[in-house]
Amino acid sequence: MQLYLIVEKGIRYGESFTITNFPAVFGRGDQSNVQFKDIGVSRSHFVIDFVEDNFVIQDLGSTNGTRLNDEKILEATMLKHDDVIVVGKVLLLRVSIDYSAPSQNISKSNGLSNIEKNFIDGFSMGMTPVSGTLSDLQIRLYEKSIVKRRQLRQEQNLSENETEDNKVKQEILSEKKNTQKTPQLPLLKFLKEKKINQSKKEDSYSPPPSYGNPKSKFSEEQEGILSEDFEKIHIDVTQTSILTPQAELYHSYRALKTIYEVVQNCNNETNTERLLQSLLTSVCKTVNADRGAVVLKKENNVYELKAFVGEDRQKSRLPVSRTVLAEVMERGLSIISKSPSDDEKYRYSESIRIHRLKAIICSPLISRNKIFGAIYLDRSKANQEFFRHQDLELLSAIGIHIGATLEKSLLLEEVTKVNSYLEAVIESVPVGIHTLGLDGIFNSWSSYSENIFGFSEEETLGRMPIWQLFYDKEAGQRVFDSVGTTEVFFDEIKMQKKDGSIFPCRFALSPILDQSGKLLGYTGYHQDITKENQQREQLFSQEKLAALGMLAAGVAHDFNNIFSLILGYTNMAMGDAPDSLKGYLTKVVTHVGRAGEIAGNLLRYSRHENVQLTEENPLVLLQEVLTLVQKELYASDIKVITEFKPLVTQKLIPGQVQEVFLNIILNARDAMSGGGIITIKTFFEDGNNKILFEDTGEGIAPENLKRIFEPFFSTKKKKANKAGTGLGLSISYQIMQKHGGSILVESVLHKGTQFQLVFPIEIKENQ
Repeated sequence: MQLYLIVEKGIRYGESFTITNFPAVFGRGDQSNVQFKDIGVSRSHFVIDFVEDNFVIQDLGSTNGTRLNDEKILEATMLKHDDVIVVGKVLLLRVSIDYSAPSQNISKSNGLSNIEKNFIDGFSMGMTPVSGTLSDLQIRLYEKSIVKRRQLRQEQNLSENETEDNKVKQEILSEKKNTQKTPQLPLLKFLKEKKINQSKKEDSYSPPPSYGNPKSKFSEEQEGILSEDFEKIHIDVTQTSILTPQAELYHSYRALKTIYEVVQNCNNETNTERLLQSLLTSVCKTVNADRGAVVLKKENNVYELKAFVGEDRQKSRLPVSRTVLAEVMERGLSIISKSPSDDEKYRYSESIRIHRLKAIICSPLISRNKIFGAIYLDRSKANQEFFRHQDLELLSAIGIHIGATLEKSLLLEEVTKVNSYLEAVIESVPVGIHTLGLDGIFNSWSSYSENIFGFSEEETLGRMPIWQLFYDKEAGQRVFDSVGTTEVFFDEIKMQKKDGSIFPCRFALSPILDQSGKLLGYTGYHQDITKENQQREQLFSQEKLAALGMLAAGVAHDFNNIFSLILGYTNMAMGDAPDSLKGYLTKVVTHVGRAGEIAGNLLRYSRHENVQLTEENPLVLLQEVLTLVQKELYASDIKVITEFKPLVTQKLIPGQVQEVFLNIILNARDAMSGGGIITIKTFFEDGNNKILFEDTGEGIAPENLKRIFEPFFSTKKKKANKAGTGLGLSISYQIMQKHGGSILVESVLHKGTQFQLVFPIEIKENQ
């Protein structure tokens, strides 16, 4: 066999070396058999030896290491034809072996080479190898180091006991004998266990161990023999498998460090795109990838590029191989390719050809058997290194973690959507939805609640207990007592706003229980029912008015008959009555006619008859009523102040409108039993005729103010054993509604009451 080394990259590019003498040392030092001056080459960088008909390479503890087929050499390794040796940083050698050449051309040096002399010098200075077993070369070096040591001690006038030397020699020869019987060097063990043509075992990268490592196995076995000379720890020229655990620890450290960074980023970054870009950048740096991409799989097998590291790319194109991505996402398995351009599956990939890729690794982003995408890394041919299986394992672990993060992000997005939807529902419901903690303090507060109570979220959430809003202290105590129990509370109670105002509220509170029945808190709602109560009262008033109408129908019919008789007898009496009585009889006829008209109105009201509207001026009708009651008001010591401004003529029912005027004036009179002032104002505003009545009477209590338009409700005190019937204002209210108008009231107790009548100009005929 014949070994050739061809320089494919470096200062001596193109040169070829025929190696015949072994062991052959390569480096930049003068003692090297083959000398290279390239950057990163150590003085004694690596050695090639011929062992048991095989060429073997071993790194000599160089600073920048020696790589064989992109794998760092950590122990003696067999060379094969067409292997690539990377020395230092830039030197690249191609191995060529002629297996047909006779092995007789190979010579093994029995003398002491320069490198061996350096070893002896090193051993003589007290350095010891890391290896736990000795090769032939090492044993020869150790034997010669004894001689060298003796010479040094003689020069330093240090006597050495020859018996001790003989003892050392005997120990070394004994070690040699044992070594020859049962070779333990990892290289020899390797050659016995593996066939020559079998692919070499892949190993992990390991940084050179430091000089601070504990004593080697060898030095421990030689304790008491060579410890005096080998007290210092040194790296042996032959890296052995004892360093493999350190390499594994280094890879474990690198993996843990990277995964720790991944976890930190996943916990701290909420933006998915920024997170994926940060993770990809970190991973590319860790495994020394030229390019990287994170691709997510959407519907209909559409790929979306979410993160990218590498040269500029066109936004409209996916810069990595779709073939690789498809395989990874469909199978859910990680892949590694050390020569994708030669792989039948990928050789036709446009991306691989364009970028001249040397190596590819790709792992799925997977969580609970669901594939979200893939993380892809590659190296170009300009990069001297291949990816290792450790890189793929690391990438797979990161892919699983990113997959879990993406799943969590999707779940969080779904939860956010559901929460937004629920918040929108809560905000759209015309009630206030609230939740309470076990202590009765608000945990949620809707905008509806803020509008009706006036308290903001900052004032309520985590601060305010629910019973603070109760005006009804008894109800508040009931709610307070129910906290801590599973009791359901529902009632219509009075609650208090921030400004102190009181309003009726429908309030409900129910416990929140988990599946085991454990009490978690409370939920419920509150609703302002002020308008609802008003509508209910109006409906009640209408029902009473309907009953009044039925009663009025019979009463009006009977009264009309009575009025007819009165008018008949009065007219008969006027014929024979003296002139002094005729005036009184005339008034009787007038008022009986008025009473008949009122009875007729009641009859028409009960029958819902349409009354013909006529063009009238409300001011004229008001003045007629004042003329009618002027003497009666004067007798009650009531002064009338008028501020009349012109009103617009409009269509009215004169008798009904005058009835409204009369009812309000008489109510004002009854409210001022000791005399007072009635102020009446008329004005035209906003297309409406408006008439204002204001008295200085006793006023109306707030609790009665909302009921004054109810039929048969009266606040008048009994006078001469007679009280109000409660029909005047209810009839007036109905008359104003029939005219399309409104009647408004304001009152302050002990100060007076104000009524305002509003008549719109446009009134429908069938109103």
